[in-house]
Amino acid sequence: MRESRVPAFLGVFLLFCCFGTPELQAQGGRPGVQPRRDLAFGDVFAGLPKTISPLDPSNSGMYRIQGRRNTEIMLSFSLPINLVSVQGQTLTVDFVFGDAGFSQDQDQAGATPFDPNVPFTVRLNPDGRAYVWLGGTSRPTSGQQASYYEADVVLTATYTGN
Repeated sequence: MRESRVPAFLGVFLLFCCFGTPELQAQGGRPGVQPRRDLAFGDVFAGLPKTISPLDPSNSGMYRIQGRRNTEIMLSFSLPINLVSVQGQTLTVDFVFGDAGFSQDQDQAGATPFDPNVPFTVRLNPDGRAYVWLGGTSRPTSGQQASYYEADVVLTATYTGN
């Protein structure tokens, strides 16, 4: 049986690109979100799903959030349902409960799991920071074309007022 390699990558765009730098954003009306690492599926094979855990230290997406100290924020992801190649082919991806994790410090292994499809309320630490990791599953078809696939993920952090 011949297997074809399907490199896939989920690119993360900067939430704050329209609002300035994370430091400036954190001083205004919304916490700053800084992508630190892109979610990367790497090589995947036609017909074989590939899951990246949010606990994966090199392939999970990682975000640093900076805002007002000890304040409550709501995290919301805008997630794709497909990665798209330059040629326009699609590769299905999905995200379920446990594909995201939150921590007030950089303790990825101790992160609290959550569903990235549902807004999640958390509290920033005494320094005004928090960290989020994102995993997911790519689901190539048995006839998936070999290509480089990508899509945008946006993480939004907003103050709740609490």
